[in-house]
Amino acid sequence: MKVGEGVEVLNKAKSFFKTIKDENKIKRSKKEKRTLPQAKQAGRFARFVVWAVIVIICLTGTLGLLRAQNALNKSKKALAAVNDGGQNASRNQSVYDSPKLNLFGQHVVEAYVPISNNADDREKQATELAKYYAKGVSVPLVGDFKGKRELKDYKMFNVSQEQNRAVIQYQVSYTNVVSEEKEREVEKQKGDKKEKVKEKYNEDKAIDKQALLNIPVKAVGNSFVVVESPYFSQIPSLKGEKAQATSNPYNDDDMVKTNRSESVQKWLTDEFFPKYASETKADMSYMMEKPETLNGLQEFAGIESLKVYPGKKKNEYIAKVVATFSEKEIDVKQDIGFTMTLRESDNKYFVENMKHTLGGK
Repeated sequence: MKVGEGVEVLNKAKSFFKTIKDENKIKRSKKEKRTLPQAKQAGRFARFVVWAVIVIICLTGTLGLLRAQNALNKSKKALAAVNDGGQNASRNQSVYDSPKLNLFGQHVVEAYVPISNNADDREKQATELAKYYAKGVSVPLVGDFKGKRELKDYKMFNVSQEQNRAVIQYQVSYTNVVSEEKEREVEKQKGDKKEKVKEKYNEDKAIDKQALLNIPVKAVGNSFVVVESPYFSQIPSLKGEKAQATSNPYNDDDMVKTNRSESVQKWLTDEFFPKYASETKADMSYMMEKPETLNGLQEFAGIESLKVYPGKKKNEYIAKVVATFSEKEIDVKQDIGFTMTLRESDNKYFVENMKHTLGGK
């Protein structure tokens, strides 16, 4: 082998082993910066938002619960107040309907109206009257006049109920007596002679009056107290204005045939009304659904008028009757109106309903 060829072989061998060495050498990559990925940052923000929402919901729920509880408490108090108010109103209503109210009012009338002609007695009367008054309500101021006021009679007229009190009204009859000082000539014996002299005397002048005494009172427990000064007023008229009398609402064109009307009239005249006037309720039970009678109080005198109409059911009739009754002992007659619902069977009738009026159907 030539020297040149040996060197070339040696160089190739070095190049081969260098290549192997370079290929087996461990390569280190550059160190990268450690930064959080964008997705991880978004996750943290989402968790923050979720917890914030949870906290807000908890706070709002707690506040809502507190508000609801507060509203419930207020509602319970309001309901209790309404119930108490209703119970109080009901209690007051029953108290003002009690006979005790009239008894209290009578005491006030008897203490308020009379006024003595004696000054000392007047003070006693004022003291007695004040016992029925609430604190702050003044008794009448009675001047130094010569005379008196006498209570003649009284009766309850009405009770007007208001929200927290009632006004008892009494129709009272009383007399104002005024004593006037006058002079007159009288003969008086002086020695052997009679002389005319003037003397003073008191003459009573009486004025009779009738009025309505109004007494405002309030219930305190089961008792009463006058809460404002009583006052007089005119007695109102209880007579109403003229109005149409109650009349038959049926049309005469709807009346039943004459033979049916005659059948009803015969039964009423011969059987029903004579027994209605004289018999007992027990005796009328076979003729009436709800028996009632005069039981001998008056006598049946006859039928003044009768109109019969068909009823709503088969064999049912509506009778509008004006029957006359009279007192047994004296000659006094009175026409009474009836509306009767009759059920017919074999020309006999049974009274299913009877009202003491010509009105209604």
